[in-house]
Amino acid sequence: MANDFYSLASDMIDELVEVVPVAATYFGVAGHDHRWNDFSTAGSERERRMQEDHLQRIRRLPPSDDRRELLARRVIEASIEDDLMLFETNEHLRDLNSMASAFQDLREVFDQMGRVTRADWRNVADRMQGLPLALHAYGSRLEDGRREGLLAAQRQVHEVARQA
Repeated sequence: MANDFYSLASDMIDELVEVVPVAATYFGVAGHDHRWNDFSTAGSERERRMQEDHLQRIRRLPPSDDRRELLARRVIEASIEDDLMLFETNEHLRDLNSMASAFQDLREVFDQMGRVTRADWRNVADRMQGLPLALHAYGSRLEDGRREGLLAAQRQVHEVARQA
């Protein structure tokens, strides 16, 4: 039965990097370094639906007696549950802080990208070219949150502005 789990986990990574290409860069999954996440509210909703689907699929797997698989299942479930709680509380609409928010992804992903080959540099250039749209989508999501009264702490806003 472990085969079912590991096959599903592999499929889930493939699906995740399609929706969250920045994660592909962090994970070292090739083929997505030229793309951005859809940082808009609609993009967040797509990510939420994917996470819900992943959680249901993990939970539908047959029982296992493999310790490592059981641990991996618990870790994946807990991670997805944490992500879904952020969606349920609309935290994604005020995802702005000085340490770990979409803003940091917009900057830090470039540090994780290859810069050795021509193809690497083409990916950097393509992603850089898409940065204004990614920033606009992210800003629109924060604006959606502002309209709903969901604001990041003023201290966080000032620190992110300083980092920019």
